[in-house]
Amino acid sequence: MYQIHQGRNERRNHQFLDTMQLGRAMLGPGKNSMRGLLKKLKITDVEKGEADYDGPITPEYLGYGRTDVQATWRIFQELRTLYVKHGRSRPIDRIYSEASMGKAYFADTGVTPFMKQNPTFDRHMIGAAMETLYGGRSGVRVRHQIRETVQADF
Repeated sequence: MYQIHQGRNERRNHQFLDTMQLGRAMLGPGKNSMRGLLKKLKITDVEKGEADYDGPITPEYLGYGRTDVQATWRIFQELRTLYVKHGRSRPIDRIYSEASMGKAYFADTGVTPFMKQNPTFDRHMIGAAMETLYGGRSGVRVRHQIRETVQADF
């Protein structure tokens, strides 16, 4: 019998993989919805359908659910094939982002992390260096209209 919850001292051997997150890690930013991943991966044998989530459960709705599972499986198959081509030793269910892929490459090519190379390096200096990085963002909420603005320079 397959059990999700096991005893306190027994190892849980369940692996879960978020195809949307893996898709972003493998393919980069962009439309990583199911429909977007099907398109990016050029999967044409299954489509993301449309459903009325608030309506009654009908044979069509059940068909939609089966198709959704099939689409998720096809996405996983293609992402797994792509991951195998990368040849990394880190398990696929441990790839969470682009950074995870980069760390997997570093580990497999023998690049030692900075703090392992320099264990006595002052961690306060790392904090100060990290504070210098600012990922700025700008947004436009009003378009094509003349507005008074304030210039801000960081």
